[in-house]
Parts: sequence; C-alpha cells; structure tokens
Amino acid sequence: SVSAFLLNRSSDLLVSVVYSVQELLHNSIKYSDKQDISLTVEQNGEKLRFTVQDTGCGIDTAELDNMFKFFAKVDGFSEGLGLGLPLTMRHAQNLGGNFRLDTTYQEGCRFIFEIPLA
Repeated sequence: SVSAFLLNRSSDLLVSVVYSVQELLHNSIKYSDKQDISLTVEQNGEKLRFTVQDTGCGIDTAELDNMFKFFAKVDGFSEGLGLGLPLTMRHAQNLGGNFRLDTTYQEGCRFIFEIPLA
C-alpha cells in the first residue's frame, strides 16, 4: 500500500520524490497558461504514479529530444539552468521508476513520474 511505502522508505527517497513532484508543479506554474494545473497521485498495480498536467502551449515537438538533457532549456528566455527535468528523470531512474512526457495529451503538458512500491 501507499502508506506502507511511505513509512518504510529512507528520507533520501522521499526527498527525491518530493523534489521531483515540486519541480513538475513549478514548471507547470511557470510555463502553462495557469488556467488548469493538476496533480494526481494513484497506485497503479505495484507502482505509485504522480501525474502533473496543465493547459497551455505545451512543448514544441522539436524540443522533445533535448528536454531531458542537462542544461538544455526549452525556452531560452526563462529563468533556470535547465536542470529540473533531467534531475527528475535521474531520480525516477535511481528509484527504479520511469519519467516521461505524455505526448498523446494535446491541451498542454502531462508529465508522469512513476516509481515502484516494492
């Protein structure tokens, strides 16, 4: 269960999860039209899935290959170093999980951060 997962994990793991979700929410606030931003947390089989979804212009398909690279920025005019998405990807991988942009969602951006419960 999710409760057991949270109680039986190291503080480093929890910090990685909180950082990652916080980064996704921060990006949604920064880059979306700010009309509709949501965070959904659900258990999907033996995985815990965090979905951050927003409305707005989304990410240009030309940027998809670069957005998970360190120091790559989708918008050269915005603040930041281009570390948020790559670090979130690294956290997901280090935790045995997955992080991706749902390219089927066309109303803005939908990022999915998923980690195993076991």
